[in-house]
Amino acid sequence: MKLMVGAKGNLESTKVLLEETRGMIAELFLSVRNAKYSSGRTYVHEIDFDELIEVAALARPYGVEMVATFNTPCLGGREALPEFHEEFHDYLTRIREAGIKKIVLTHPTLMRYAVKHFPEIDIIVS
Repeated sequence: MKLMVGAKGNLESTKVLLEETRGMIAELFLSVRNAKYSSGRTYVHEIDFDELIEVAALARPYGVEMVATFNTPCLGGREALPEFHEEFHDYLTRIREAGIKKIVLTHPTLMRYAVKHFPEIDIIVS
């Protein structure tokens, strides 16, 4: 049995977690800093893209996959605007470039967009 574990996201705590649980974790999920899409994990350190790249690189030798969370409950209709789709596209592009292959989504519009435009990213429904 392998675990999916929530991580704080900072390098120091992630390194300790990976070293102390060697071989027990399959996936670490964390929040990527974003004011628009929410993560549902605001009680932890939300990492920026530079940190995301570093944490993903740290996890890779342990065989641990990183998962970014987006527990967006409501977007107030902004998801219908073309500029919102452009911003979300750029955001998911950066997630993919960081080596993230799975994301957690709750909002149906974001799910449809991600499935259509980023089929290589697996969607976990929350």
